[in-house]
Amino acid sequence: MAGAELSTQMIVFGTQVNAKKTLENGIIDCIYKGEDDFFDAAINYTQKLLATKAPERAIQCIEAACKSRHQS
Repeated sequence: MAGAELSTQMIVFGTQVNAKKTLENGIIDCIYKGEDDFFDAAINYTQKLLATKAPERAIQCIEAACKSRHQS
């Protein structure tokens, strides 16, 4: 699970982490750098995610995690 240790530190201890480190650890997917209109950047990023079927993969990962948890 990407970034699980860092995420736990952030939640449990309130550790503050910069955006670059969270990106490197897979906690976030991208960083908006303010170069374009935010709305246009959000639409473009959403279109990119949909084109790569990212939502379907995310749902499959969630379903697999739920199944393995219920089998334990």
